[in-house]
Amino acid sequence: MADKVGALIDNLSSGVIFEDEQGVIIEANPAFCRMWHSPLGADELLGHPVTEVGWPPAAAFAEPEIARQRLLTLAGARQPKFDQELRTSDGRIIALDYVPVRVGDVYGGCFWIYRDATERKRAEEEIRILNHELEQRVALRTHELARSNRELANSLRRLGETQEQLIHAGKMAAVGTLVAGLSHELNNPLGIIVGYVQGILRRMSPEAPGRESLAAVERQALRCAHLVRSLLDFSRSKPATREQAALGPLIERVLELAAGQARQRGVELRWLARAPIPELTVCAQEIESALLNLVSNAIDANPTGGSVMIAVSPAAHRNRDGVEINVTDTGTGISRGVLARIFDPFFTTKPVGEGTGIGLSLTRQIVESHGGRIDVRTAEGVGTTMRMWLPSQPESEADATPESESKSPTRMNSTSIAAASVVGTGTH
Repeated sequence: MADKVGALIDNLSSGVIFEDEQGVIIEANPAFCRMWHSPLGADELLGHPVTEVGWPPAAAFAEPEIARQRLLTLAGARQPKFDQELRTSDGRIIALDYVPVRVGDVYGGCFWIYRDATERKRAEEEIRILNHELEQRVALRTHELARSNRELANSLRRLGETQEQLIHAGKMAAVGTLVAGLSHELNNPLGIIVGYVQGILRRMSPEAPGRESLAAVERQALRCAHLVRSLLDFSRSKPATREQAALGPLIERVLELAAGQARQRGVELRWLARAPIPELTVCAQEIESALLNLVSNAIDANPTGGSVMIAVSPAAHRNRDGVEINVTDTGTGISRGVLARIFDPFFTTKPVGEGTGIGLSLTRQIVESHGGRIDVRTAEGVGTTMRMWLPSQPESEADATPESESKSPTRMNSTSIAAASVVGTGTH
């Protein structure tokens, strides 16, 4: 049996040393001698202490002291250790297995098995490098795919926005054709009505019976005339003429014009300036009309006993100074289905005869033509806030053109024009 074991060890490609419990070599194979260039043959090693001839010579190691200390540690611990790496002075990598032998609890010696792992380690290092390169390529490709996905998402978003703009442009083209024809048909009879009424008023004394009724006819006719002009401006996308304007007096006029509607509905009107408000370069008439639309809609949305609050405060948007105007009601709020359409022209939830559905469309067009923005915050059963932001100055001074000469009928001053604003024609 011992002869068979010895023959097996002799034929191994790994170098093997077997020492007894006294540390004396009792078995060695030729592969060990070849691996470590031993001057002694395998048979000549037998009977010698392993520490003298059975360990590789110090000169064979790239780091002799570290290698020697590792062999001493393994021998002293007498615990199995595998694949301990030793580097030789000629650049090879040797894997060492230390295998103690026990009979019961009694130590009976150990095997030292040396395997040349140079090619295996080189292959493992190449695999590690290739894996690292593959991971880098995967990470790079993943980053490129993520960037492509973001670009695709942005392209789809821009496509969706473009489609919406095209749909809106189509609507506006159809609306413009309809409005232009309708407005021209209405303008002539309205001009005749206003002219006759104003002529009668000029000839009547201030105390004449019926003067108050005729004045009311004049106001409503002027309101209709302004609605016609607003419709024409809406269809033509006429650029606004702008000048410096203070918001305080403008809001006071809006509240004065909306006061009658508020009293009729039993709604309280208030406004609050949260800080000194700078003047704006705007078309005051258009901003007054836009704000009056919002206030009128807010009044209509309130039940009796409700309130409408106008809050004004300085606010910057995209690094531009400006002013935010909030119109808040305590009404029923706007449902999700209606919310998506409130700025569509001719969309209204009001009963037939109470609204044309162009108020909010005009308001948004006015605000955006000034470089501003408008949005909505609403909660059903709680109320709605319309938020209108306007820049303090146009994007370029060229945008602020001098106020053109008015083409209004006789006596159509700024206050009467504001009174003729489109009140209650939007949807809430």
